[in-house]
Amino acid sequence: MDVQSISRVVITLLTVAFVSGLVMAAIRFGSDRQSPPWLAKLHGFAAVAALTLLTFGLVNLTASKAASVGLVALLVAAGTGVVLNLGYHWRQKPLPEGLVFAHMSIAFTGFLVIGVVLVSLPA
Repeated sequence: MDVQSISRVVITLLTVAFVSGLVMAAIRFGSDRQSPPWLAKLHGFAAVAALTLLTFGLVNLTASKAASVGLVALLVAAGTGVVLNLGYHWRQKPLPEGLVFAHMSIAFTGFLVIGVVLVSLPA
């Protein structure tokens, strides 16, 4: 795979994860309901697929320091996402707002960094 193909797929997958995460946050903060399990799975699968492909790209292709920072931020966000999913969502406990906000903030930061890095790649 070439850099442009990997970049397009990573951005698409991260966007799916981002939008589904926003919908889940709106459900969490807008009501006392849990987000539907299918939405949480879509969010997690898109994020994991993006992280896998991004890691592959960074290991096998030339990567900037900013891309590595973005990847680390996304990996930290993934860790908090696992805690939210297994510790709360699966047990049907309300998600702690502080942890949800931390997950969102770290993930958004990583998403922006990776987005800027990938968009600025030469064609």
